[in-house]
Amino acid sequence: MRTNPLLAASALLLSLLACQGGPPKTQMVNAGFFRWVEYDPGQRLLAIHFRDGSVYAYQRVPEEIFDQLVKSSTPGEFFNDAIRDKYSFELLHVRTALGIPEVHQMKTKKGQQEVSCLDLEGADKKPIKSVILDFAAYDPNHRCMILYFDKGYIYEYGNVPWQTFNTLMHTPHVDKFFNRDIWGKYPSRRAR
Repeated sequence: MRTNPLLAASALLLSLLACQGGPPKTQMVNAGFFRWVEYDPGQRLLAIHFRDGSVYAYQRVPEEIFDQLVKSSTPGEFFNDAIRDKYSFELLHVRTALGIPEVHQMKTKKGQQEVSCLDLEGADKKPIKSVILDFAAYDPNHRCMILYFDKGYIYEYGNVPWQTFNTLMHTPHVDKFFNRDIWGKYPSRRAR
């Protein structure tokens, strides 16, 4: 019988937390890039379970931060603003899933040109600091943005203004910007 690695990591985390300071709190969260969180008030340890299967434990997190996270109407934004880069963390479980959001193909309006990008191999890929993206490129002649997701998936987005690409490359919260301003906003197709 095969054991699900994510469930095994979760069980291990829960048993460690229970031994060190009482029962942990577990909460499902609809944050886009993570699904649920666990918190041990005794150790002030916050575990974030990301959609790609990775689990990170953030240390010395006050209980008020956990409460605000689970009550937030935008938990992904709250995580980016109040937790990520604010607390030391440790990777408990590595990625097991594809690690990309569900990107839906947008229908183009009648008469609108389909997504047309430059040669993927000839693209000037620029590294990007993100949980889900490794590189990004832009073709100004076709107003096409190419996003290189971890695990090798590549998506093309059409009719993207240069300013959108430029903001993506320079924002301190790439994943938040992608979810809010790109995902589902432009015609897209999976290139690879």
